[in-house]
Order: sequence, then structure tokens, then C-alpha cells
Amino acid sequence: MFSLTGMLCRLCKCVSRGSSGTEPAAENGDDARAPDEPDDLTAIRGLGKASQDRLQAAGIKTYAQLAQASPEDLRDSLGKAGQGAKVEDWIVQAKALGGGA
Repeated sequence: MFSLTGMLCRLCKCVSRGSSGTEPAAENGDDARAPDEPDDLTAIRGLGKASQDRLQAAGIKTYAQLAQASPEDLRDSLGKAGQGAKVEDWIVQAKALGGGA
């Protein structure tokens, strides 16, 4: 089951790429985004641009990678900024946005 946020996020990515809607869907039914293209992690409530930049620098660039990360790893990646972050909530939201079960 997809959340409304996940569907809107996917729709926005298609529009922002200038998609005419004629791109073939990925085999798994997900959007046709390139596998190495990062997700917009700021779509996750409480995760801002600075945190996204830190996570991406640590190699966490997709909802799937975020969903698989441990809270401790995320806090380590964020440094001081991660002390008060609700990273457990981020993991749950990443799973809902297509990052796996």
C-alpha cells in the first residue's frame, strides 16, 4: 500500500524530469527512475536539506538505503545534528515511501 505522500513524490519527480508519461515502468512496478538517482529524502517529515546532504555524503541516498540503516548508523552519519533527530521515524517513513518492508 502506498501513502499519498509517496505517490505525490513520485508524481513530482516525473513532472520535474519533464516526463511525458510515456517512459516505460520499471519491472518491479516502481517509477522509471535510474537506480543510481538519489531520492528526495527531504520528503520525509523532519529530515531537512542539511541532514539529507550529510546522509548522502555517508552513502545513504535512497529510501531503501535509509530504511535499511540502523538508528545508530544514521546518528553517526549526522554527527551533532543527529543527536535530537527522530531517525526511527525517518526509517518508518522511508519504508512507506518505497524503501521496503
